[in-house]
Amino acid sequence: MALPLAAPSARLDRAAWSWAWLQGTRDPYVVLIMIYVFAPYFVRDV
Repeated sequence: MALPLAAPSARLDRAAWSWAWLQGTRDPYVVLIMIYVFAPYFVRDV
């Protein structure tokens, strides 16, 4: 028999805010690397 699930909280906890901040700072870096580093390498060498 399954236990009832707890209702989700409307507030984000500290871990959720930390994850959101990390993703927000990481994603632009990845996009810039893909555009300005990987793309020219791919066009030139592959």
